[in-house]
Amino acid sequence: MIPPIQKQLAQKQLKKFCDTRIPVHVQDQLRLEYTIDGNTATLVERRPRWDDASAEWTTLPIAYIQYDKKEMTWQLYWIRGNGKKELYTDLAPQKDLQKCIDEIDADPLATFWG
Repeated sequence: MIPPIQKQLAQKQLKKFCDTRIPVHVQDQLRLEYTIDGNTATLVERRPRWDDASAEWTTLPIAYIQYDKKEMTWQLYWIRGNGKKELYTDLAPQKDLQKCIDEIDADPLATFWG
């Protein structure tokens, strides 16, 4: 579990990223959202179904960020084409979640956004 203060900070940072990453004029077609479950924050992309816009939106995981309570660090994971998560080795575990978010945003290896 993420300690309460760390979790509150993570929620604030992830919400800000999700709210600002997608331009307002396309948010009816594309959303970025996050969930926190246990020690893992999951960043997902949501879109309306291409064949039925009135149906439930599709959800595609973009990244997982796991909190290590013992080390008090965040570790970034990316999603393979087959849906399995892989350790993102180009960024060491971080004390500051924002560094993981910044890496996802910059995506220097085209790992998260293609």
